[in-house]
Amino acid sequence: MGFSLLMSKLEQAEQLLTEMTRAEKAQLLQWVVQDLGDSFPGIESRPEVCGSEPCMSEQGFRSGC
Repeated sequence: MGFSLLMSKLEQAEQLLTEMTRAEKAQLLQWVVQDLGDSFPGIESRPEVCGSEPCMSEQGFRSGC
């Protein structure tokens, strides 16, 4: 099967969203938020850095705190 025939996961999710009810979308959103937890890409909090204050991680840029 060629690449052009395959949908990306985001395209599949977008298609599914158009077919879902508002209640199903709300449940899905709850699952996604729960799965992500309190993670914020690029921001980390570590005890040994800045007294555990959130700082930019190596993925972002280094802050001097």
